[in-house]
Amino acid sequence: MVVPPDLIDPFHRELYGVLSEELTNRVTQLANGSAAKLFHGATTVAENYAAQVSYIKALNDVLEKCQELERNRYGGRPTNED
Repeated sequence: MVVPPDLIDPFHRELYGVLSEELTNRVTQLANGSAAKLFHGATTVAENYAAQVSYIKALNDVLEKCQELERNRYGGRPTNED
């Protein structure tokens, strides 16, 4: 579980960790062919792929929102340059 060091709020840190793990799993599954057409399935490979990529995009959007909420609530953490 990789959590950005700039997240302060314990809830956002835990949520980020859980979602980033799910994201990694989804990307790995997609790379391993999870969008392949099922034998009797009605959806095409392109439809499966598009749905899975949309889910991955949504996870990334939520992770970005977590970071945005952190910045708005707590401000940015000082960097080594500050």
